[in-house]
Amino acid sequence: MSGAKKKIGVFGGTFDPVHKGHSEVVAAVKKEIRPYKIYVVPARNPWMKKDKKIASFKHRVEMLKVVFGKTENVEIMADEKEEEISYTKKTLAKIEKKHPGSALYLVLGEDVLTRINEWKDIKEVLKKVTAVCVKRGEQAEGDMIRQLKEIYQESKVVVLDKVNSNASSTGYKKNNNTSFISKDVLKYIYKNNVYKNG
Repeated sequence: MSGAKKKIGVFGGTFDPVHKGHSEVVAAVKKEIRPYKIYVVPARNPWMKKDKKIASFKHRVEMLKVVFGKTENVEIMADEKEEEISYTKKTLAKIEKKHPGSALYLVLGEDVLTRINEWKDIKEVLKKVTAVCVKRGEQAEGDMIRQLKEIYQESKVVVLDKVNSNASSTGYKKNNNTSFISKDVLKYIYKNNVYKNG
């Protein structure tokens, strides 16, 4: 298709730690959206988790490299400054500079949607992107779309089929459930004592 915009996927998160559900999301986006590139963007200082203890940015980036470092068309974007609060609008602006005129596809997990109306400049974000909503639980597709259109009526939304709904970073940290963490990531966690009680 001549003249078609280059598709760029943007998948942000805390990734504390990265798990198989995250890998499945990336695989699903690659299959359904067929982007030129997917940026996996770990939040250095996630504003929604300011009061929660999370693994260091360095460890979270390294764990992402273990999982996605050799994945074709996937790049880990980890250039936030030390004290910089992580906001999606700023991330999108950086990616637009790298890929002017591209079509941005912002990946949103179902859990994120519950608080998306609290995001900084969320209406401006939705004007710039096609939202790629990832079903994890039982939320109806129509409800996910409606939620975004209530914020910005012209929101462009794609809903991906359900990915592994049980995979959870919290499940590992609270219950030591390792079934959704890859062996290589577990090896990194143990070797570097990332989670002191894990």
